[in-house]
Amino acid sequence: MAQISQIDILSRTLQIIRLMARDEGATVTEMSRETGIDRWTVRDMIDRMENFNPDGKGLYIEESVDPGDRRQTRYKVPKEHLWTLTLPGMNLSDDEALLLALMFNQGLSSPDLQDSVMGLRKKLNMFRNFKEYEVLNLSSARKITTKDTQKVIVAILNAMRDGRCINFSYKPVRRDVTEYQLMPLGVFRYDNGFYLAAQKLPDGEYRSFGLERVVGIPEAFDYGGTLPERYNYEELFNDPFGPFGHDREINAVLKFDSFHGFYNLEKNWPDAVSIEVQPDESVIMRARTRSYSGIRKYILGFGTGVEVLEPEWLRNAIRDWHQKAADMYKDNEDV
Repeated sequence: MAQISQIDILSRTLQIIRLMARDEGATVTEMSRETGIDRWTVRDMIDRMENFNPDGKGLYIEESVDPGDRRQTRYKVPKEHLWTLTLPGMNLSDDEALLLALMFNQGLSSPDLQDSVMGLRKKLNMFRNFKEYEVLNLSSARKITTKDTQKVIVAILNAMRDGRCINFSYKPVRRDVTEYQLMPLGVFRYDNGFYLAAQKLPDGEYRSFGLERVVGIPEAFDYGGTLPERYNYEELFNDPFGPFGHDREINAVLKFDSFHGFYNLEKNWPDAVSIEVQPDESVIMRARTRSYSGIRKYILGFGTGVEVLEPEWLRNAIRDWHQKAADMYKDNEDV
């Protein structure tokens, strides 16, 4: 009998896990029939997987025992227990997530690998902080469940595929509907919203648009003039405060108290951010961004836990926002 390689064992194990990850789970008989692996080997593989879960944080398997016939016992891997499936920014398929969970599951069972496994786990969890975007194509757009948004996105992507521009009706917040002629660059998902990256015609100014505010379906047309030089909007995905910044570059210096500072130390920041712990345990962050709205929202979210040191205009702007908030909460004898 030929010896089974470690890769073959891993492949077989993933086949079994995939069946157990179905909503209804699977019995040993079903797994044997669908994989061609004999029932005794399937049972042994399940036992091994359950034993490779020393702290309950690896691959968790539920058993639903039929008291009348143990052969009908169903085995299920609940997806909500797989931490890998809760990383939207990584865009993992179910198979990729299950394979990753299996590798971590088995790695945790080895004392020599536990430190490395936990280190990788932490880094992958931090990875999602700044990669919560996905550039959509026609295949992924057709899976969007909101049909109106799906139609808008498909129309834009069809125009891009055909090298055409679009007529675009847009309803900004607190303003009337505005008509645009645009050269579409791409459609992306970010923080559970859908956005169009585009350049206005004829001047080529870059803009991003929230697609839930589009009025009607964009119409494709052939532009008769010279198209502007294409803007590389995907570079904005590396901005530490979101992909909507196309303002002037901001070089900010922020000082956090010890509590909020160490919260930021746990994040996996891009190269545009550096963090230094001070002798008094305060934390200095130096950040480069083009997203004024993004960094402003970020700073205000920490309240008194952060002070803007530079630049002066940003310090003044944050001070004014805090003053407005303080004025809003002043006691009013007429209320």
